[in-house]
Amino acid sequence: MGGNGYGLTEACVITSLPAGEYAAPGSSGKRIPDFDVRIVDDLDRELPANTAGEIVCRPLRPDIMFMGYWRRPEDTLKLMRNMWFHTGDIGKFDDEGFFYFVDRKKTICAGGVKTSRVSKWNPLSPIIPILQRLRFTPFLPTRARTT
Repeated sequence: MGGNGYGLTEACVITSLPAGEYAAPGSSGKRIPDFDVRIVDDLDRELPANTAGEIVCRPLRPDIMFMGYWRRPEDTLKLMRNMWFHTGDIGKFDDEGFFYFVDRKKTICAGGVKTSRVSKWNPLSPIIPILQRLRFTPFLPTRARTT
């Protein structure tokens, strides 16, 4: 698989590209053959291309996706609706079938701060000013002495 992809713990990689294949800028590949991946609205109706909605998926062969959360059947049922796994992420497919991650559907807690806009949250934000002030000296190996 190539470097462009979207995946999650429960289902592994569900969009990607073969190595060397062209990727549309900002995309995360295309649907892989092992999963049916769709974009749906809040009533689980599939949305047309270029329309953002919740990413849902289901395996097209056995034993490639999780069976449920360990000892948490209620949590599993919340996400497995209408025979689809609801990722809680927002995405879209374009007219050529390229996938684009847009955002999280619900608020998430990251480092004690609740946020839903992925584009506004960067885990390195607090240290970026520090990194910008650092001066790096390149490592220059010395020659070994021969006697």
